Amino acid sequence: MKHKIEYFEGGELELVLVATKLKQALAAEEVLDREGIDYGIEVDQFRGGLLGLSNRTGVFFYALIGQAEYCRTVLKKNGYKPSEAPK
Repeated sequence: MKHKIEYFEGGELELVLVATKLKQALAAEEVLDREGIDYGIEVDQFRGGLLGLSNRTGVFFYALIGQAEYCRTVLKKNGYKPSEAPK
């Protein structure tokens, strides 16, 4: 289920996906909701672009550390390229 980031206060979150389009974000929410995964979202800026870098807005999906890898697996099975765990 989708929650505000504040819902997870005290828990450590890990970035699992950055959706760059609204349609992608809504579809990812549907996948995660269907699987019963608790996740948080936050709209934020990032730098990207093919022909020169520019500031863009994206939807950042977070999961608790203990559930992040499962969340990535579910996203991959549904055609998403999830953000990798930090090294």
